[in-house]
Amino acid sequence: SEFRNSVVSTGPDAMLKLSPAENAPAVAALSEGKSAIIRKEHNGYMFLQTKDGKLGWAKPGTIQKIVE
Repeated sequence: SEFRNSVVSTGPDAMLKLSPAENAPAVAALSEGKSAIIRKEHNGYMFLQTKDGKLGWAKPGTIQKIVE
């Protein structure tokens, strides 16, 4: 399925960060309702790729995995 290993932003602008750390700088934002593909996971963070090719780490809270 196209939704396997995907997330959707459930809040206003889920921030994608440079690294999986609380104080890491943001490199992009995932607008509410937009989806992204999970490339890997580490320490509660997910490394995401947006449909337009942006990459960054996000912590669950404003994103949620899409379940088939």
